[in-house]
Amino acid sequence: MPRPSKKEETLANHDLAEAEGEPDEVESEADNWCCIFKVLSLQEDFATEKPMLQHLIESQGHVCLFLPKFHCELNPSEMVWGYAKYRFRNASDGKFPTAKSLVPQCLDLCDTSTI
Repeated sequence: MPRPSKKEETLANHDLAEAEGEPDEVESEADNWCCIFKVLSLQEDFATEKPMLQHLIESQGHVCLFLPKFHCELNPSEMVWGYAKYRFRNASDGKFPTAKSLVPQCLDLCDTSTI
């Protein structure tokens, strides 16, 4: 009887012999992407590279600031929209012609000091 390979011994030692799939099975594309992303993110030249959009914005003399994902409370445009909706709800009578005139007014009422 042939001697078990090191992989088989490891599986047996860790009670993983019942695991489904072959030990030499190729990783899924999602796993490979994650690993590739991790490896690239640790490379200094990739970590310091700016996106093309940022280069374009900064070349026009503006500051490009990316906000964290899923944190709408940090986004000033969300604050303006929330303030305008609050003002709209207080002044609305539920009719479309009124709403049509109120929306621009409510948006204009929000100045930078309110944000």
